[in-house]
Formats: sequence, structure tokens, C-alpha cells
Amino acid sequence: MDIMLQFAVVFGLIMVGLLLAGLILWYRTKRYIDRAHKAIGVVIKLRKVPFENRETFSPVVRFTTNDGRALSFTDPIARYPAEFEVGERTHVLYDPNNPHKARAVKRLSDLFLSAKLFGSASAALLALGLLSGIVFGLRNYFSGFF
Repeated sequence: MDIMLQFAVVFGLIMVGLLLAGLILWYRTKRYIDRAHKAIGVVIKLRKVPFENRETFSPVVRFTTNDGRALSFTDPIARYPAEFEVGERTHVLYDPNNPHKARAVKRLSDLFLSAKLFGSASAALLALGLLSGIVFGLRNYFSGFF
């Protein structure tokens, strides 16, 4: 098998894998958002989370579920600098069967970040593959003229 064909097959498989991973992540996130209950919460404190010799911050949010229970949770995502401030109001998405595993959300699009990354990587590989194919095709086409 020609080395260029082997390269194209491997490149294509990686691209399809990244695209498939991005689509699966997008679907899971969309399904979570559709099933989640929505509430408004208040950031009551910022929990320090050490990460690579730096302190990141995860918000602790208090909210009231649709059935009237007052709960608080620590968002699983910690950031530096802190995304939220103490006292700030935020949207909360939670599973009614497990409301302690809620998410504090400023923008719904933030939940799709991993899907966007995989999709962007796949698109970049597709563009690189097409560009490489065009360059090598033109090189082979014009090699007979010189």
C-alpha cells in the first residue's frame, strides 16, 4: 500500500473518530439540558481547588428545587480566575432525581465546550486533509511538465 494512502486512511480514521466523539458529546449535553430542571441560584461562597500550583475556584451555589427544597452544591468545574462572584445570581440545571449534582451555568453554550473542541479538531483535520490532497494532487499532476 502506498505511503500516502496509508497516511490518508489513518488521518481519515482519526478525523472520523474526533467527529464522532464531538457528536456524542453534543448529543449527551443536549439530552442533559432537555431533561434538567431549571432554577435560579445564588453563589454563597467560592471553594478553592488547587490545580497545578495554582488555586482555581469553584462556586458553591444555593438554590430552591421545583418542589421547594433549599439545597446547595459545589459546581464540578473550577476556574482561574473565578467565573462567579459571591452573591451573584446564576442559572442552575439539575436532575430532579439527584439535585445535589447540579450545574451553575452562565451560558448554555459553555456546556457544549468539549463537543465544540472535538468538532473543531475534526474540522481542522478535514481542512488539513483536503489541503494536503490538493497540494499532492497538483504536485503529481504538474510533475510530468518539468
